[in-house]
Amino acid sequence: MSDSSYTIYLFHLFFLRVAVKYVPMQRGVLEPGMLALIWSIGVLGSLGLVWTARRILGSRSRTLLGA
Repeated sequence: MSDSSYTIYLFHLFFLRVAVKYVPMQRGVLEPGMLALIWSIGVLGSLGLVWTARRILGSRSRTLLGA
């Protein structure tokens, strides 16, 4: 996990941008459930990317993605 933490940090923003586009939220209203959902999509999406890259690319995933 520690080897891929920087990769997760870098890629989570791509998933957050998509999540914010499709998860409905109102401006000026704090919605903890929706924020947790968006956060989960960002983290789980990047974890899934790292996991898939390690399964497909093997040791080369470290060189190509840093994971």
